[in-house]
Amino acid sequence: MNPHRILIGCAVKENNVEYTNLETEYLFKTLDTFGGNLKNVKKIACFTEKPNSFFENILTKMGVKIRINNKKCN
Repeated sequence: MNPHRILIGCAVKENNVEYTNLETEYLFKTLDTFGGNLKNVKKIACFTEKPNSFFENILTKMGVKIRINNKKCN
């Protein structure tokens, strides 16, 4: 498996922000801790609105790129 050809991503809705932020953080922490070679993959979290700076800083420190989608998820 070539980790440079794999992308792990997630879409984060604004509903239940405190839970989706926590789940997103846990997803990437779990990959880093238990993912073996997967901890070296490209990581992206897509949001429908800009996350708060505290959470954005957590993801950035873990190497997760943040993308803001223009369209809201239904």
